Amino acid sequence: MTSRLIAALCCTSALSAFSSFGVVYAQQSAQPGSSAGQLEEIVVTARKTEEKLQAVPVSITAFSAARLDQANITTPTGLNGLVPNLVITQGSGYVTSINVAIRSIIQADNNLTSDAPIALYFNGVYNGRQMGGLFDLVDLDRVEVLRGPQGTLFGRNTTGGAVNIYTRAPKREFQIEQRLEYGSDNEFESRTTLDTGDIADTGLRALLAYKHKSRDGIVDNASTPASDGPGSIDSNAVYFQLHGDLSDSLSFDYRFDYTNQHGAALATQVTAATPQALAYFGSSPRNGGAPFVVSTTRLDHFNVYNQNPPDHDEILGHSLTIDYDLNDYIHLKNIAAYRSFADDSHSDQTAQGHLIAPVADFTNPAGGFVSLKTVSPFATLCPGNDPQLPLNNCDHQRQYQISEEFQATGTVGEFKYVGGLYFFDEKVHEADPEFLTFLFNPAAQAATFGPGLAALFQSNPAVQAAGGNIGLNLAPNDNYYGEAKTFSAYGQTYYRPDFLDDKFEFAFGLRYTFDQKTIQIKKFSGFAPLDFSNPAVNGSVVQYGAANFHNIGWLFSGSYQFTDDVMGYAKITNAYKSGGFAPRSSGAAYQPESNTAYEFGVKSEFLDHRLRINADVFYMKYEKIQINVFASGTGGAASNTINAGEATYKGGELEISYIPAEGFLIDGGLGYTDPNFQVYLFRDPVTNQVINVADQAHFGYSSKLTYNIGLQYEFPPFSFGDLTLRLDYSFQSARKFHPLTITNPFNEIIDTANYHNLSANVTLANIPTSFGDVEAKAFGTNLINEDQRIAGIDFGGLGFGNNAYGRKIAAGFQLTYRFKPEVETAAAPAAYVPPPAVAPAPSVPKSYLVFFDFNKSDLTPQAVTIVDQAAHNAGPAKVTKLEVTGHTDTVGSDAYNMRLSRRRAESVAAQLEKDGIPSSDIEIIAKGKRDLLVPTADGVREPQNRRVQIVYEGGATS
Repeated sequence: MTSRLIAALCCTSALSAFSSFGVVYAQQSAQPGSSAGQLEEIVVTARKTEEKLQAVPVSITAFSAARLDQANITTPTGLNGLVPNLVITQGSGYVTSINVAIRSIIQADNNLTSDAPIALYFNGVYNGRQMGGLFDLVDLDRVEVLRGPQGTLFGRNTTGGAVNIYTRAPKREFQIEQRLEYGSDNEFESRTTLDTGDIADTGLRALLAYKHKSRDGIVDNASTPASDGPGSIDSNAVYFQLHGDLSDSLSFDYRFDYTNQHGAALATQVTAATPQALAYFGSSPRNGGAPFVVSTTRLDHFNVYNQNPPDHDEILGHSLTIDYDLNDYIHLKNIAAYRSFADDSHSDQTAQGHLIAPVADFTNPAGGFVSLKTVSPFATLCPGNDPQLPLNNCDHQRQYQISEEFQATGTVGEFKYVGGLYFFDEKVHEADPEFLTFLFNPAAQAATFGPGLAALFQSNPAVQAAGGNIGLNLAPNDNYYGEAKTFSAYGQTYYRPDFLDDKFEFAFGLRYTFDQKTIQIKKFSGFAPLDFSNPAVNGSVVQYGAANFHNIGWLFSGSYQFTDDVMGYAKITNAYKSGGFAPRSSGAAYQPESNTAYEFGVKSEFLDHRLRINADVFYMKYEKIQINVFASGTGGAASNTINAGEATYKGGELEISYIPAEGFLIDGGLGYTDPNFQVYLFRDPVTNQVINVADQAHFGYSSKLTYNIGLQYEFPPFSFGDLTLRLDYSFQSARKFHPLTITNPFNEIIDTANYHNLSANVTLANIPTSFGDVEAKAFGTNLINEDQRIAGIDFGGLGFGNNAYGRKIAAGFQLTYRFKPEVETAAAPAAYVPPPAVAPAPSVPKSYLVFFDFNKSDLTPQAVTIVDQAAHNAGPAKVTKLEVTGHTDTVGSDAYNMRLSRRRAESVAAQLEKDGIPSSDIEIIAKGKRDLLVPTADGVREPQNRRVQIVYEGGATS
């Protein structure tokens, strides 16, 4: 299947390239600035500079603000199913953790020292942890999903890809937006956004947003109110951004975000259990406790004993971005940021009621050293969970990071370049108290207890009723501190030779990275409160670790623009993920892993920009793969990271968007990855020999095949608003959660089936009111009502395996009101009446307008004709100077549009020089978004604003 898929993708790429020549004339003859019935263009920063999506030789999927809003995407997990070869789901046991897989590359352990190979960036700031990665995002501008290693420009641990999330900038006009939403599970959301608009003539404008979200549990729990049930959320978030234009060349953006969230993790029910666990925990009702519930199908009703109090998470971020256009050749940017994450949580990994069973109790000689007590297969508890454990602490996680990135970009002749310095410093701490009941069979393990005690246990009626098993309540507590520092320098240059008409681009990039990792691990046991000043009570340090790692990542790529709308590219790139220490399993540091990827792709548009086909194929060679090996036993649950493997990944992606008729849009994507281990080293516990079990290993939490298709129809405008209908269907193939079944015996039982999702949206936008407009939306997700396993853990050493399920069918209604004062349209200037002619003089215009296509600065044939006419008439008008002023519409940032307007003016000036006008007679002016010909709101595509004006100065009649 792999070879057939790659062949199909290659054929698609070739056909896209060659068939494009048949539509070149039609595309060139289109009217400049025309965008009616054409596919949306998106500007991305995949290469640290703003470029059109279709011009970037990178495998990338991007979502505009309109698409994100239309799909109601407010968290990273909303992207699941919409991007080829991307699987992104909520993590198990925590409210704000996420698991992200791109092309089957993933890091699924949520401890605070294991770096993810898929990097998350918020407004250009790297987010160091998967924990804290799932929170509501306010007013998104765009999301970019970059597939494959990004080892030069996004260098910190991006061996698998990157997800770049950007919020929108403050608008230039005053506006208040209020959004209310209500849906299934009593879900309520309120979002208030205020744009100040331009604040007098200060160059400042601000955006302030507040969002509240609450939802009942997505399953019923008899032990808690619905508002605190599994999957519940009670969140408040604030976002603030201040943008300042200090001059035409200097601007800044300060951003602040804060989220305070309470909630409960998804219920993780027992899917499978050993006969010993079934017999022991199944005896609970006989002792006055709850039944032990095991089910291979989803349960909608629970009686989770250890559910309250709700988990508490706080996420905080500050960043300051400064942009400075030093001159035409150098643009400088500095991003300084601080982020922190705090979590106090607990989870019952079996979602059971109050289980009571016989445990070994050496304080009860009168009862034969056996007592009936609260037991649990595995849980982390908080104060108040269980009166028998009053001093137990929550799972306590803290993370703090600072980062600084300095960038320089520019164009010098035929070369463009990106360079920078990067610094990152992160500190983490976790105290992870666990409570578990470890099972013994006294008859089979008499050597453990001694013959006398074993016989005493066997004679106990409660032990006999539990299948001859007895439990030992344990409270292990892993506690660690870690720090990670990164120092990087990177550079990437792009060469477009003039002799190839700017059609070919060669790129070369390098990045040097130096990583420092340190860790301090302590082990605690018992139910005493944490007291680091008293190691005798709470344990002692079992490991200090420190290690340094170095790497040079690189990239070579070449692209060729076959036509204006068809581009092919090839690249080879290398990236690495630093080594480190597994915090729950003391041992030597694991080593870095690396990924070398080969990629070929094509980006194309046909039928006057109504059909878009992007495709790529890839081959990746992964070495020293860091594999998380999960184990459970008397020490609790622990994941050890080892450099066990080498693997290859091959596959491809295909994305298509098509407007078959006015109002219709069909889009979709296909992704396939075929990963194979060549080496997976495993120490056989029987022979103690290291063997290669590559033929038995799996790639966890990832799907080989993903695809999605969407259908959208926009009705002709009604007097009462604009109606849009959209349907989306997605598929993800089955996935395993652990790499080896020989170490995780329930791996085949807790895996997933194929995943299907159908969602729908009905939107009525632009409902007119006296002030502003109203938008109404009805939506539904998982309309198939499929039971979807999104996580699974094999606690084989403790006798069970579990699964967490996602949300079932859900629907809701959303109402948005946007208030903004009416904008007075500037009155049309009075017709120019020339003074009476004193003497006959040539009648020539003194001003000319040249229009441009969206986001372009090259001259169309019509534009060249106008510039030639302006140059020809300059002589008869006896012109001494020409002002050439560039303008843009309001789509994009101020800094980008300022540069774009200058490029447009320079293109016109260059043509004037070809026509014989001396460069000394030409003055170039860049206005960016200022001085709009047609007043519009921010973010509006208006063809008449994309212009250059040529004005004569001097001359006898001026």
